[in-house]
Amino acid sequence: MELLLPAGNFESVIAAVQNGADAVYFGGKNFNARRNASNFDDEFLKKAIDYCALRGVKTYLTLNTLVFDKELNEALNLAKSVYEMGIDAVIIQDLGLARVLKNKLPDLELHASTQLGVHDTDGASLMKKLGFTRVVLARETPLEEIKRIHDNVDIDLEAFAHGAMCVSFSGHCLFSSMVGQRSGNRGKCAQPCRKIIEADPKTSSVTKYDLSLADMCMIEHLQAMKDTGIDCLKIEGRMKRSEYVAVAAKAYRTALDGANAGTVKEHKELLKTVFDRGGFCTANYFKDDRRTGCVATSCEDEAVYENIRRTYEGENKAREVYFSLKLVKDEYPVLVMKFDGMSLSVVGEVCAQKAQKPMDIERIETQLKKLGGTVFECKKVDIITDNEAFLPISEINELRRKACKEAEEKLLKARIVEFKDPTLPPVLKYNDITKEKLLAEVTSKEQAIAAFLSGADEVSIILENVDETQKILLSLQEYRKEKKLLLTLPHVVLKSKAQEKIKEFLNSSLIDGAIANNIGQTKWISHLELRYAGAGLNIFNTQSASCASELGFNNFVLSHELTKPQMRDILNVCGGSVSIYGKCELMQLTHCVLKEHGKCKNCKGDAGKMVDADGRVFKLRNIRFADECVIRLLNCDVTDIRDLYKELPTETAVLTFSDESEQTVSRIIKETINGNIVLSDQFTRGHYNRAVE
Repeated sequence: MELLLPAGNFESVIAAVQNGADAVYFGGKNFNARRNASNFDDEFLKKAIDYCALRGVKTYLTLNTLVFDKELNEALNLAKSVYEMGIDAVIIQDLGLARVLKNKLPDLELHASTQLGVHDTDGASLMKKLGFTRVVLARETPLEEIKRIHDNVDIDLEAFAHGAMCVSFSGHCLFSSMVGQRSGNRGKCAQPCRKIIEADPKTSSVTKYDLSLADMCMIEHLQAMKDTGIDCLKIEGRMKRSEYVAVAAKAYRTALDGANAGTVKEHKELLKTVFDRGGFCTANYFKDDRRTGCVATSCEDEAVYENIRRTYEGENKAREVYFSLKLVKDEYPVLVMKFDGMSLSVVGEVCAQKAQKPMDIERIETQLKKLGGTVFECKKVDIITDNEAFLPISEINELRRKACKEAEEKLLKARIVEFKDPTLPPVLKYNDITKEKLLAEVTSKEQAIAAFLSGADEVSIILENVDETQKILLSLQEYRKEKKLLLTLPHVVLKSKAQEKIKEFLNSSLIDGAIANNIGQTKWISHLELRYAGAGLNIFNTQSASCASELGFNNFVLSHELTKPQMRDILNVCGGSVSIYGKCELMQLTHCVLKEHGKCKNCKGDAGKMVDADGRVFKLRNIRFADECVIRLLNCDVTDIRDLYKELPTETAVLTFSDESEQTVSRIIKETINGNIVLSDQFTRGHYNRAVE
């Protein structure tokens, strides 16, 4: 398995490489999910790529944020720049940017970021179809599901093995964005999950950090990961210091190379000494082993860090080379250098002078082996001579220098790209809708009936209880004569058993359409009349809207993180829909905090609440599967732009209801249709008037 280490600065690159990394990932100044790390400008990007390439270490650039339309050209140019520098791959979240890169840089290798939330075979298959060569799996994916993906999809699989974990399903967290205006999808997460927030009520508590998860550590379970078919082990930590990177690289390199249990345990303890948040866990790989209430601590003993820095002060990643020197009087001396299956030759001046005595073979070998200051280490020297030729030591040294220089040039992967057409790929417009529609997402039969009777054109049942869904759908069939009935799918469905159950609903004749919120669900709904790309798919620009169209969606709901002008620009070109009312889902939790603090409450929809340090209350609503739940943390305030959205050329206006009464559902819909909007005492405009960082 490939060992992939993080780097937030150049020292971390060195620390990773010299301690055994097979690959390193890092970001530029923009478009990466750790924009608060030091990161790399163009000069240091080139330096880092070359440093790794010379030592046989791969490099991946994180282009793993959502990108505004106005930024697409800049992101493309960055990708072009690093491709020309020799980057091995770029890591992508935005499907629109992926569409651009496959069109403009078809030979650039793309890795699907964990922010895309791929956790099933259908998601992995779609990534392959879109041109990705590797999927960075969601951290929540169990080992048995990873094995299933490996057995059914021919694509490289990368999985996290160590480091901090987001409590929310990656790419589906809006907490920082909605509460603090700093978007995790834009690389500016303010980490509200690491701040005080308590589950209420709960039976016991150690700390008040009920969304702060313990760090993952799989160092003692690498064989289990290998057995699933994982191709690459990923270590988290681009925000951490270089000494942490060094320790993590050395620990996992040692374990991968077959160290005994005692040695592995020693490395694990050093990892915990350098940085510890909760004493480590195995996350969801075997079962839900995650724990909340964890606060980070780190070593303050400078002597420990001094010892760690010594591990990457020298050159531990030298390439083995073999020299063969031919010295024959009246012929050109030829030095052949062989390394990594490659070979090159350099030629010197004619050996015109006859040796007074045979040249000292040992002296020649010594000179050729003087490779200090290079990445090469000479293992063997063969000298072919007629004992007649003489070549000054200075010329032997020059041959060695020329060979090393040519070898370095051969190892560096400089490329040149010229765009024949500088314009971005053409965007696609969805079907023109002459009449604006109103779509109501609801959680119960009663809400659905109220929505239908109040004038909603389409009603979508938010799947919350798999066992009850069929009953609800059956009870609403009479309304399909003039209206449309849909099913809103969860952002995450981890187990294949639950996936198959949902597919049964989708393949029945009970619905007219569905709203997908994960890329893997694209295939699930392809046969339905109405195929929405939900807000969970993060449609953020005209290119991602076009990608959704190419995948077969005939409508989409724009990202909650867009402003009025940004939405308008997409809608004018592509059409599409906007969410105008509802408590935004801030997090998708596959770990139940309430269950951790007591016994499972067998929640049905209402899973309690959380309260932060400012007293704000965030309700929890769960989705029940046969043997697990996904819990959605809702915003403390409802987002309401019903009085403003007419400024947008919207095909479908989406209203989302959670625990509102059927009377409230009816009132909200009627007000929206009539235009007599009565705003509540406590509401937010979301990002309609305020852009995210």
